[in-house]
Amino acid sequence: QGSVTSTKLKVTGIDLFSAGDFKGGDGFEELILQDPSRGVYKKLVVKDNRIRGAVLYGDTVDGGWYFQLMKEATDIQSFRESILFGRANMADEGREEAKSGSGTFKQVHGRISRMSAERGANIRCSLS
Repeated sequence: QGSVTSTKLKVTGIDLFSAGDFKGGDGFEELILQDPSRGVYKKLVVKDNRIRGAVLYGDTVDGGWYFQLMKEATDIQSFRESILFGRANMADEGREEAKSGSGTFKQVHGRISRMSAERGANIRCSLS
């Protein structure tokens, strides 16, 4: 297996981070957070509950953390419902529930919607 690289750029005041296979394809899932009013786009490409690639636009603060999770092939199942909100927000989401990996997509989507509303964000989240 080849090396995994990441790139972080700032072009005319816009932060951009990419790492790994951010295109995905068959057998991959995409976790996406979009907040157009803040100019934020986050996409994690996941396979077998492991991050395979990432693209961050606008808010790149967690790029290094996502890259570390990807390089170490960390199983993200127990915290995938809050991963797009970043490492700093992990404590916000009921750690016991996150550790157990419980919750249907509908429950997870509801928690994400509540978290985004609490933060005053206009966010679209999808699992595909």
